[in-house]
Amino acid sequence: MTVRNLLIFAGIVCLLFGLLLMISPATLIKMIFNHPSYWETTIATSRNYGILLTAVGIASFCSRNSTPSWARFGFLVQSAIAGILLAIYDAYSIIKGIYNASTWGVVALTAISGIWGLLLLLKERKILA
Repeated sequence: MTVRNLLIFAGIVCLLFGLLLMISPATLIKMIFNHPSYWETTIATSRNYGILLTAVGIASFCSRNSTPSWARFGFLVQSAIAGILLAIYDAYSIIKGIYNASTWGVVALTAISGIWGLLLLLKERKILA
């Protein structure tokens, strides 16, 4: 459980979902939402999110060999907060019927990433102190 491994994991997951959302958002939307509505708005938002995820994936790969620094610490903060909050929000959306049960895989991936980031954040904080 190293920062390097988290960055590689985040890079793969972000690139996979980011490229899918940029290239073919309808495929993922149909898999996740129970009742996709506002189709054009959903597609546009998904593409924007795909661009962001792709950028985070590329940044993760680029920083996988970084040494302890405040920049790496900031990335871990982002990873922990985003992972944990996305897992909570996606679980809530499944329970409310917005997303379907196939989204539990996304909940698992984001929760793993968030908890992993949080554990490394606590370890990294001691190094920088």
